[in-house]
Formats: sequence, C-alpha cells, structure tokens
Amino acid sequence: MNSLEASELKEKTIKNIEYLKARQAGFKDFNILMKDNGLTASVGMDSVINKISKLDEEIDKKTIKKLARATDGYLNKHILFASKRIYVYKLNKSQLLNIKSGFERGDYFLDKLEKGNEKSFDIILPENKIKKTSLKISLSKTLEVFYIKGLREYINKESIPSLIDEIDDNDVREVIDVFKVIRNKITVFDFIALDLKNEALILGLDLESSFIRAEMNKSYARLYEIFKNHFNITSVNPMDLRSCIEKMEQEKTGNILKHKFSTDNGGYSHTSGSTSKNLDTRSDNFYISGEKNSTLDYYGTIKRYSLQRNEEPIISIEMSYREYAKSAFSKIEHAVITDVKTEKGFQFCVDKIFQHV
Repeated sequence: MNSLEASELKEKTIKNIEYLKARQAGFKDFNILMKDNGLTASVGMDSVINKISKLDEEIDKKTIKKLARATDGYLNKHILFASKRIYVYKLNKSQLLNIKSGFERGDYFLDKLEKGNEKSFDIILPENKIKKTSLKISLSKTLEVFYIKGLREYINKESIPSLIDEIDDNDVREVIDVFKVIRNKITVFDFIALDLKNEALILGLDLESSFIRAEMNKSYARLYEIFKNHFNITSVNPMDLRSCIEKMEQEKTGNILKHKFSTDNGGYSHTSGSTSKNLDTRSDNFYISGEKNSTLDYYGTIKRYSLQRNEEPIISIEMSYREYAKSAFSKIEHAVITDVKTEKGFQFCVDKIFQHV
C-alpha cells in the first residue's frame, strides 16, 4: 500500500466513524476496538477522528490499515443489526420464495425504488428520497435479508449562548438562552427479511432509537407502499404481537427491564423499570405484592436475554397508555430489537417473538 492508498483509506475510515457518530453508535465497545488496533484510549468519536487524522500515511500504514478494517466491520454490524423496528407478516413458504425471486429478477424497480449498490453498504447521503436496493445477505440458511437504502431526517435544538448579548432585552425581559433548530439528514438502511423457518415476511426499519415515533410510522408507511402490491399483502395485516407481552413476563429466562400493566378492573395503571440490565423488575417488592392481589393486564414489556459471547439482545413490545386506554382491543403491530451483535442473535429474537405470539 502506497501513501496515496493510505491517505484514501484514512479518509474513508474517518467518514465511517462520522457516520457511526450520526447513527449514535455506542462508544464504549468502539473505543476498545480502536485501542486493540493501535490507538490510545479516547473520550469520544471526535477524539478518535482527530487521532486518525494525525496518523502519517507513510509511517503509520499498518495502523491505518488495521483501523480501517476494524471500523468497516464495526460499521457493517451496526447497520445490519442496531436498533431495528420490525413488522411481521405471516406468509407461506411459496409466497416468500416468489418474493425472493422478484428481488433477484429486479421486478420491483419503479419510480419509488431504484437499483443501488447491492454488494456493500453505500453510506453516502442520498440526493433525494427515492429508495435504492442495497446489500443482500443470508443471515442463515432460512433467513434472507434485502436492505433498502434511504434518507431520514430528525430535528434537534442546540444552545448558542454566544448570541444572547446580541438580542435586545429590557427591564422586564431578560434573554437567558438562544437556540438554533437543526434539521439532520442521515442515510438509513431499512430492510425486507424473508424468514422461511417461521414462514414470515418482515418489514424492518433502521435506527428506531434515533427518531420520534411519528417519523418512524411515516417511514414504515413509505416502505409498505413500495412493496404492498409486489408482495400481495394489501389484504394481510401485520401480526398482532400484544399476546407476546404476558408470555414474556411469565417466561423465567431473561430479565424484564421495564413493563407496563393495568389492574383487571382498569382502576390502576403502572409502569416500572430496573436501573440496570442485570436487574429484573419482576423482583421488585411493590410488583410482587401487587401481583398477588390483582390480575394484571400487560400492555408493554422490554426484556433482555443472555446468549453466547456476551450477546444480550433486547426485545421491546409496548404501546402507550393512551393507546391502551383507547380500546381493550388495541393491537401492537411492531417490535423493537436492540443490542443484537450477530446473525444468531437476530434469528433468536425473531424466533422468540414467534414462540410467544
């Protein structure tokens, strides 16, 4: 590798880290990874970027190469598995294989979907909201995933104290802070998964934790609109996952991190959560004593499971109290899967949902 190649690799690595920052990827594990590949301990993504930018393309070639490879792998895993909202449709194996053939033939390219880079994740920000096909991957012998590249936006506020003195005030009005409202654009990778094992079609959304609920609902509607006729699901509703909640509460394995329930007469509603992933909120004395005296109607649970190699996926199935109070028959049509690190972890979460639905 010559100096020019090292420089290009360093630039690509920095862009990958900037994208990980935009995806709000956790820093603790990433910091360990960077230390294992040649950097000293850092205090944040910006610190890592600063250190990499100072590496010499001639002297530090090996370190640049190691960091690039490590960052690529970490980013791919984050895109594949991090913070996914999923909607599950029950279809038979023949229907799923037909959908797979449609992807392979390129049957779905219209004005709302174009052919993109299907060999890797292209993180460059899209110029418009037209979606493009992205990486195709087999997570197992029975689970095919087709990623769809798109654009999503979120808004946040940042304080600008330096502008306070520039705004007029008087004896009865004092300016104590000034904010700027920022519209952030980010590349996302939603997906279509074909689960032959459970005979299910999964419509998945990327980065559930980064966007408000209304934006995620709109994103799901857009994804559904592209594929509903192709997949022949206009008369099929997503599976109602509400029945999973009570079964997950009763299941002994795993820790309940948070749950929502109401008493059987509707006179009392409660939400509680543990302060640590290692604690189980079901062990709370308040919950134990209350459970003995009432029949509980659950409308939300967040549960962590422990798998091999320190993988601890979390499955969230819940509705708001407003949705719960609106109707006794309110459905929950999506689950959220987080902290997945491997293909087996992803398949485990899907299997777990089917175990309890």
